[in-house]
Amino acid sequence: MKRHYLALDGLRGVAAVCVAILHINVRMVGTAALPRAYLAVDFFFVLSGFVVAYAYERRLLDSMAFSSFVKIRLVRLMPMIFVATLIGALYVLIRNHLEPAHAKSLGILRRPSCLG
Repeated sequence: MKRHYLALDGLRGVAAVCVAILHINVRMVGTAALPRAYLAVDFFFVLSGFVVAYAYERRLLDSMAFSSFVKIRLVRLMPMIFVATLIGALYVLIRNHLEPAHAKSLGILRRPSCLG
């Protein structure tokens, strides 16, 4: 039975909340309440790398093929990536509809300037 590091889960959570506060505050107020919170992204990824390595180390060393590991990780992550992309796209579309003066380009349906 592997040991569960509750403190690491807590630190990852704090890092994620710091980054969320940074983004929300910059978006709403225009300034960063936590100006160095961007460093929490690196901290989060380092901790996540440790957690993933710790969770899969024995199986990868024993018999699990790298392709199986990649498949497991993709199955776990892709639904969240899909939902986040959908939410982001809906946000941009709704914002562009409600505030056309501040519309953001989606990078589609534009003719390159070199084509006239």
